[in-house]
Parts: sequence; structure tokens; C-alpha cells
Amino acid sequence: MAVRTPNCAAVFLIAAVVTVTWAQEIAQEQASTQGKFAETLTVCRLLANAQSYAGQTITLSATFVANFEFSALTDSSCEPKPTEVGGKHPLIQPRFVLSSYDPKSPLAKKLNKLLKKENQARVTLMGVFIDPGDYFGHQLCCRYRLNVSKLVSVERVTAEK
Repeated sequence: MAVRTPNCAAVFLIAAVVTVTWAQEIAQEQASTQGKFAETLTVCRLLANAQSYAGQTITLSATFVANFEFSALTDSSCEPKPTEVGGKHPLIQPRFVLSSYDPKSPLAKKLNKLLKKENQARVTLMGVFIDPGDYFGHQLCCRYRLNVSKLVSVERVTAEK
């Protein structure tokens, strides 16, 4: 009984097709997550158009405030002020996605240090913006969530003059 050996050209062709297909899928996924919302948003702009960003990967510039009870992303400079519902400001809760976020990175360490010392930091984050439809979290603190996959920048909050 003769044993057939695979044709090297055919094996190479199949491997090439699989690789190209995989690369195209990765490129499409990256384009869909970075596509029309690739610019850095402010909290003010995000809250003014929350429905159009829901479920999308965004880059957000915000003030990250934290204490022992909760953390939130906000911006006190929004004009007009975001619409309150039931007397509550529409805060954004950050939730770090551990499968893609590195809590031991230099930026994460800088953020933790600033939050422990000053309870706030100016940040730029990337993540998926979520609108759960109602307030949630500790004492119903937050209206929206940002599932953070990447810290882009962390700075100390400076007093405005």
C-alpha cells in the first residue's frame, strides 16, 4: 500500500489563504472598533450624544474621580450641564476589562497613585461605552459605563485659573 505525501504547493496555498483570511478579519475588527469614533471625545460631547455612542469603542478624555465607595468619569466644565434625572448627574462608571487592561503598567500605577493621594486624575481612556438604560452601581451613582481596555494618558488635575 502506497502512502501519499501531501503536495507542498497545495499545503502552502492553503496556509496562505488561511493567513490572509485571518489578517483580513483582524483588520475589519480593528476598523470597526476604531472607525467613526476614533477621535477623542470629551465627557460633555459624549453625554450630549450618548445614544449614538452606545455599544461603540471610544476614546474618552475625562476627570477620573474616586473614593472608597465608588469611582466615576466626569467633567465639571460641561455647558450646558448634562441633564439630571431624579436629581442625579449622569456619571460614567469606569470598569476595567482585565483581559485587555494591564493593571501593572506604568500608567495604571500612576493612576492608582494619583487616586490614592488626590482622589482624582485627568485621564484619556479607550473602551466600549455602555448604556444600561438606568442608574446602577453603589447608591445608584452612575448612568453609563465605560468598559476600559486601555489607558492612553494619566495626568494630575491642575487648578484652572
